[in-house]
Amino acid sequence: MRSQPPSVGCERSQGLGCSNRDGESHVKSNYSARREMWSDGQNHFAEVTLRAAPGKPPSQVTISSEALQVLRSVFGADFEAQRHNVQAAVAAHIEPATRHTAEMPEVGATYFHAEIVSILVSGNAGLEMSGFLLSVAGKNAIITFLEDWISSQQAEGPRNRGHSTN
Repeated sequence: MRSQPPSVGCERSQGLGCSNRDGESHVKSNYSARREMWSDGQNHFAEVTLRAAPGKPPSQVTISSEALQVLRSVFGADFEAQRHNVQAAVAAHIEPATRHTAEMPEVGATYFHAEIVSILVSGNAGLEMSGFLLSVAGKNAIITFLEDWISSQQAEGPRNRGHSTN
């Protein structure tokens, strides 16, 4: 298993989740999202599970070898396009979050590391629909993490949390 990116200024709990100095967790270990569509008499779906946490610059998104194996087994030679769909969807939402947290005086600029740890995909939807479903599931998983993390920072107030990487 690949080593996980470092957390900045927080103690590690499970996975990439972090605890504040009082030991209270402000992120869960895993964030999952599922997107389903009914088409042509079949249910098509994709589910993405990721771990994420604040980290040192630059922000990054990686995919575990287990998740890559699922993409390879379902999509064969076309797996690279599906890898790009899910990875780009997650990355596209981390960058605006970095800019948003930079505007939060109590937080400052924070970078995020996310690892897509598992993927479930029906594989019966064709490349375009599967790409869409993977993108939406990845986007929803990272958005849920970012909303939880930003809310936890706002709830803690303006004290120095040690998550800023300025």
